[in-house]
Amino acid sequence: MTNKLAFKKDIRMMSKLVRFNTVNRLHEQSLADHSYYVVLYTQRICDFLKISEGIKLDALEYALIHDIPEIHLGDITYDVKHGYEQFEKYYEELELELVKEKYPSYYNLFERQGAFKEIVKLADWLDKGQWAEYELSLGNKDPEIKFIYDHYKEVLKSRIKKATNNRFGESYRVKELLDFVLCKESNYEN
Repeated sequence: MTNKLAFKKDIRMMSKLVRFNTVNRLHEQSLADHSYYVVLYTQRICDFLKISEGIKLDALEYALIHDIPEIHLGDITYDVKHGYEQFEKYYEELELELVKEKYPSYYNLFERQGAFKEIVKLADWLDKGQWAEYELSLGNKDPEIKFIYDHYKEVLKSRIKKATNNRFGESYRVKELLDFVLCKESNYEN
């Protein structure tokens, strides 16, 4: 099979891979669904922060493909993926190696560091939390869903504080950005 055909087949698999596959859920979210939402949230965060067009373009491109390694690695359970620091580091290295081998045209985006990655990580966590919040709103009483939702809020606050201090400078107020991504009312314009 040619690389182009393999790529097309691989990409289509994103719609079949179910996220949070070991959690009792009322609504399934595919990897393709997740990637779509991450792109939308990335765009909103970039617009809110008035990010330069170059960084915004990198962020949007990375958001589209940030989970492409999961086509081959599957959805690692939430407690393992986020509960073991050593595993997270190993998993990131494995993702990078897999992208280099299977999707070399995306390797540069995966290898590089920068504000665009911090933005996509915020958007990624935002989607995790929004999915869990939606599950709770549907009446899902599974304690794991509540744990994911609570963990998401904690991680998101930490990531926003880190991102605003380390990447975007002190001028962006942490509370306003947190309120923005959590869709809470505030005194700023969008």
